[in-house]
Amino acid sequence: EETQYKGKFKDVKSEDWYSGVEQKKIDKGIIDRIKDGTFKPNQTITRAEMISMIMSLEQMQDLSDEEVEQILSDYTDKEQIPSWAKNQIAKAIKTKMLTGYAGKLHANKKASRAEIVAVLYTLIHK
Repeated sequence: EETQYKGKFKDVKSEDWYSGVEQKKIDKGIIDRIKDGTFKPNQTITRAEMISMIMSLEQMQDLSDEEVEQILSDYTDKEQIPSWAKNQIAKAIKTKMLTGYAGKLHANKKASRAEIVAVLYTLIHK
């Protein structure tokens, strides 16, 4: 169900076809604006951004810093994970919604359609 867009992003207009859906996601805390006040609706999305949005749908408490570090310790590229995404990525790994590739998470890699579908499938069928 869409809601009336409240103009939170500089680059989204109320007449944009997705504005009501975006407002619903804002209201639910699924998305937030980028530091410069934009949403960048036509920009591709990274695996970290995808997981962060999807995991915001989960009613799961944040993990402790120690648990996050323990979960991420298995991945050789853990230092490349943006700090804002570490807790969400660790939760996704813990709940089996996210797996890596040969010991790497590739958090800053662009998410493929197949990866998005796999995560959504896991979310729906868990």
